[in-house]
Amino acid sequence: SNINQAKNFAKYLDALGCFYTDRPVDYEIIKQFTKEQAAVFAPMEHERWIREHSSMAWTPGDLYETAEIPADMLAQYGDENTARKALREQLRMHKLAMKENPTQDEIFAHYEALPLEEREKDYEPFNSMLKLIKKYDGAVMKMDRSIMNEKETFYREKEECRLPLTQVMEGETDPSLQELNELFGAADVLSIENAKKHRRILLILSIIGTLLTFAFLLYDEAELHGLILACGVMILCLFFVRRIANRLECHRKYLEYRVLAECLRCQFFLSFAGTGIRVMEVMPWSIRKGIPWIPEVLSSIPENKSSEKRSVLDPWIREQKMYHKAALGKNEIKNRKNGRIAKIVLVITIATYVAALLYELLVYRNAQGAVDVNLIRALLKIVLGTMSAITLFTGSYYGKMSLSNIIDDYERMIALYETAEEEIVQNGESEELLTFLAREFLNENSTWYSYQSKNGPDLVV
Repeated sequence: SNINQAKNFAKYLDALGCFYTDRPVDYEIIKQFTKEQAAVFAPMEHERWIREHSSMAWTPGDLYETAEIPADMLAQYGDENTARKALREQLRMHKLAMKENPTQDEIFAHYEALPLEEREKDYEPFNSMLKLIKKYDGAVMKMDRSIMNEKETFYREKEECRLPLTQVMEGETDPSLQELNELFGAADVLSIENAKKHRRILLILSIIGTLLTFAFLLYDEAELHGLILACGVMILCLFFVRRIANRLECHRKYLEYRVLAECLRCQFFLSFAGTGIRVMEVMPWSIRKGIPWIPEVLSSIPENKSSEKRSVLDPWIREQKMYHKAALGKNEIKNRKNGRIAKIVLVITIATYVAALLYELLVYRNAQGAVDVNLIRALLKIVLGTMSAITLFTGSYYGKMSLSNIIDDYERMIALYETAEEEIVQNGESEELLTFLAREFLNENSTWYSYQSKNGPDLVV
């Protein structure tokens, strides 16, 4: 019973939003469980005790306390208290046991009806366990509520996800790798879906911001006074879309789920290769500190016990190199398209400026009364303003894609995988090389997260 009690300790800590560690971390240390915390896990411990005794055919009763103890039994065990405990074991009877197979609600009600001294037996041993853990240089930490909320949100969305999950590698039968595969699939799919939502919101905000700028320009230069109402409506739309973006948290989820997916991919291949390396050991501090719920997810994954050495050259190194080369090509096309738009806008802007300058110097002063010089001036201003509006759109939408940074990332990752491939072909897949690869892989992931975090759905007008 004591062994099972200790085994369930982690489950009770999870229910409290706490965790065990033997490393220095920036969380509150739990020295003793409060009454409020005990009220959470003590009924759970009582349920464990009841079900354990029911499974071993214990029955409720107190005969072992009331029956007369035979003299030979007293002589055998030395004192009455020890003898009655032995009788209790022989009878398989306990006054706190319950009949048949009670429900959880019945067990919890049974716990609440117990005297205080009996209820204390369900949580006091865990305070002793805290002292024992501290003695051996460990500690139980209380997590920030926001960390728990983000972790719970991921697991809830994972369960609710109805999209087909991707896999790091298909056909894997190892249970621990299957769990990594499942978590990766959820994180990958949810990241992609949130990225689509985030980009749609960016597009909507950019379009509304551009139309607002253009509408105000027409209101001012073309004296279309009714457009001031349209400007007001568009401003309200900007704030409404921004509020939806904040509520959906699609930008945060897109980035954090992608970081989690890549950490899981890395852990999958480290385990697949039969190494004892844990991603937690090589994870950059920026991820540990910036997204603390991700280490919590990773630490809950059972360690892979398999010592079978399998090659990651094809499934990881070469596969990811090919993926990054394909992605690089796609993003270079997008970047060239953005560059062409920027050049066209620049050429039109310069041409319009030259036309306006010539008009002011040569035409406006010498224009005859038949020519509406102010109308032509207004048209030139509208064209210039339109180019500014288009520049605003490209900056608000394509600028937040960080295409140049992404292209640099892909080029560095391709170089990293090519270097790793060359090293493996020459010297084999050593644990040192895989550790280096994992660390560099996660550092690149951290860099991506850092600059993408600045590309939230802001209001740009």
